[in-house]
Amino acid sequence: MIEKLKIILPQVNHKSVIIVFGIPKTDAEIQDMYKFRYDEYQKRGHLVDDKVGLDIDEYDRKNKCVYYVATLDDEIIGSVRLIQDVTLPMKKKFFKFEENKYTSNIAEEKKFEIGRLISKRVTRIVIPRHIVMLGFFKIINDYCFENGLLMGVGTIKKSIKTKLDLMRFPIHQYKRFKQKYKPTESEDSLSHFFKDTKDPLIPVYYRRDQGNEYLDSFFNKSTIFERQKFNVYILKKHYPSFIDVLTLLMKQFNYNVFANSNIVISQTAKQIYREKIIDYSPLERSIIDLSLTENPLGCSKRIYALLNDPKWIKEIALYPSGFRKNKLISYISETNKLLPDNVIIDRGASGVLDLVISTYLNQGEQVMIPSLSFPYIYFSIIRSGGKIKFTEMVGFHIDFESILNNITSKTKMIIICNPNNPTGLFETKEKILNIVENVSCLVVIDEANGEFVKESLVPYVNKYHNLIVVKSFSKIYGLASMRIGYGLASEMIIQNLHIVQTPHSTSTISHMCALEAIQDSRHVDQGVQFIKDERIYLYEELVKLGFDVIESYSNCMLIKVPKKIGSSSIFVDLLKKHNVNVINGKFFPTLGDNYIRISPQHHDINKKFIEILNTLT
Repeated sequence: MIEKLKIILPQVNHKSVIIVFGIPKTDAEIQDMYKFRYDEYQKRGHLVDDKVGLDIDEYDRKNKCVYYVATLDDEIIGSVRLIQDVTLPMKKKFFKFEENKYTSNIAEEKKFEIGRLISKRVTRIVIPRHIVMLGFFKIINDYCFENGLLMGVGTIKKSIKTKLDLMRFPIHQYKRFKQKYKPTESEDSLSHFFKDTKDPLIPVYYRRDQGNEYLDSFFNKSTIFERQKFNVYILKKHYPSFIDVLTLLMKQFNYNVFANSNIVISQTAKQIYREKIIDYSPLERSIIDLSLTENPLGCSKRIYALLNDPKWIKEIALYPSGFRKNKLISYISETNKLLPDNVIIDRGASGVLDLVISTYLNQGEQVMIPSLSFPYIYFSIIRSGGKIKFTEMVGFHIDFESILNNITSKTKMIIICNPNNPTGLFETKEKILNIVENVSCLVVIDEANGEFVKESLVPYVNKYHNLIVVKSFSKIYGLASMRIGYGLASEMIIQNLHIVQTPHSTSTISHMCALEAIQDSRHVDQGVQFIKDERIYLYEELVKLGFDVIESYSNCMLIKVPKKIGSSSIFVDLLKKHNVNVINGKFFPTLGDNYIRISPQHHDINKKFIEILNTLT
């Protein structure tokens, strides 16, 4: 096998491994490649017999084929065949599709056929499929450059294409095609493979000129790889997750690569990618899940009774109404000694924050945020065309002097999360009010976890015209999936927020559930005490194991990753193998890859978490 490209993977509890991309030259090597492909087909039930052969066809006989394989410790984990100097299958039995202007103007002799691109994950160590696929494209791109080929057409699994699309790799799907592949069983044993409806083959085309810049950035300029020598690259630190690769690609690539497409993400979306602002919520919940800040006790039992009342079923079919003044708003205003005009309801605390930013922030204006804080708000700021100005921290506390010293004429608002997420620390009202009193811009206090501390800024919203306090029903009230929260401010601010607010942004049922929840003070007190007890348990056990832990006052905790484990990403991946979900600290500015965030859960879950950590450390 002729070596074409090496990707050296770092050591992860075993010897370093090497993926080798190359061209099989002997019948035995081709046989091995086809065996892998046939094994993959057979597992999915696409074969009509068990015969494994060389499958030599007319292209092989004419010496028009170049085979590429990827191996890991001599095991083949991917393959592709490139066919040179043949008319592309525009009108063949495989597929029939119309060429577009970007492909039809290329001479036939400059085209090639990629064949079927296949790769698999390895169970003993997970090799990211996108790394294998991009490795294929790189060596094919190099080969085509040497031979003056410009464009190829091939078939690709839908699941692979989806990942390449998300990574913005310039491979394009033929939108207008008819699947014509209907051979008899005697003609081709892979007929079932082409008819797979769960993960079908999709005809795509790939232009070498569009891939040059992309692949050069990925392999030669990337923060993912370190180039050791020509066509030999070392994957840095750890196996990158798909989201790691996606984030880095969005940050470093020139989007002119996609200029030929009319379906291009907006400049706002590009900036969100460049700033590495990503939803850190787990895609799937694990058995031992300490990732999200929820109430382990759930919601109030009063809500169970409400949802079992048949009279509310009819409300599902009706649009919500009366949300500027209803029972929930009346209760919130009365208990806080405010007027209904001081209260607004929206889809969670994040919905209220989004509404505030949409209402007040103009293009180019600045929002000041402590450098270690809740990151979801960045989405809203960038969507509104604003600029984020991070202020310094003193250890893990907010540096209020840094806030005052960095105020400029462009500063439109300051957002402070208190208690803070992800630290769980809180700041005194005196420090915050000193900011409110000494600035002319809006000061927004996110008290989504405010029930865990005794101090609140709510009593001051009528005293200070520039103060907004945001609260949530997702945390201690146990209504996270209801997506409901509220804001408190002066009447003028609330009136302005109503102008921009989306009609029917929350449901009647969520309002009724929130009303029951906020009236059940006993359930709130029980939840606060329960989380406090479990937080103390986790803190004490973690310290016994030698972990550095930030002593929290709310429902989240920061844990420093031990040096012998390496990075937070390695730690998170290691925990996932034990069915444990936590939050990677890299999603929070300034934490880098040194911390993870956890949230106390039921005691049996917390205990299992500690037991697993004990085995890992």
